[in-house]
This record gives sequence, C-alpha cells and structure tokens, in this order.
Amino acid sequence: MKKLIAILAVAMMIIAAKADQPGKTAKFVSVNKETGWITVIGFWTGNPSKKMKMTLCLGGVFISTIKEPYRTEAVEYLEKMIKGKKLTIDWGGVNSLAYVGKLFINLEMVKSGYGTGEDPGFSKAQQAMFKKAADEAKAAKRGMWRDEAPAQN
Repeated sequence: MKKLIAILAVAMMIIAAKADQPGKTAKFVSVNKETGWITVIGFWTGNPSKKMKMTLCLGGVFISTIKEPYRTEAVEYLEKMIKGKKLTIDWGGVNSLAYVGKLFINLEMVKSGYGTGEDPGFSKAQQAMFKKAADEAKAAKRGMWRDEAPAQN
C-alpha cells in the first residue's frame, strides 16, 4: 500500500510539473498570405545552440478558408498583433496555440471575426471558449461576419 501511495505521489508530481511547463518561446518571422500559417524561429530540440525555423497553423484560425477581402484583413490583423514580438507556442497535434505575453492570439483572431474557432483537436473547454468567442463575433458582425452570407470558402 505504501508503495502504491509513493507511486501515485510521484505520478501526480510529474503531471503537475508538465502542466506548469510553459510553451516554447519563438520569434515571429512571417505570415503566409494565403494560408495564414506563421513561421517562427526558436529552440525546439532542447539544444540551446540549435535554432530552428518552423511553420505553424494556429488552431481555430483557418485563414485559408476566408474569402477576400477578409483574408487579407485577417493576415494584416495577425501580423499587427505578432510582428516583432516574442511568442510562446504550445502545440498539441496538428495545430498550435500562440501567445504574446498573456494575449491569446488564436482566441483574439476569433473574437475579431477572423477565425471560426472550430478545431477538432481542442479540448471540450477550449471548444466552448472558442464557440462563445465566434458567436459573439458573428452577433457583432466583426471581421468576416460583416456580410450576411458567411465569408468562407
């Protein structure tokens, strides 16, 4: 029994430590004008002397599905938020979550009407948070929701 308690205590400490780990810090490089994917440079390998360039898709922000002129607006808005800034990147699965300080870039894009907020890789809590932001953007007719017809391909 004591052994089981010790194993559970160690497992809980490992889980808590992983939950507290921040994402990887990266420097913004560019935004692809067609897809909205961002290119960043950072230390991804754990080797502090080896910087790598990576291209990442922002979860819930699928700029490539937005029709013009809103796609161009979305790219410009995204660039304005992250250009020249250090980002914190969390990724799980295919899509990434990006932050500048405490500003959650993915969520900000959806709140501004430049993302659907839909992503099958999101947890239930993230799905609810992004759905609420998308619904508010639609109701306020922000970004791609300004037109009566959805501005998506």
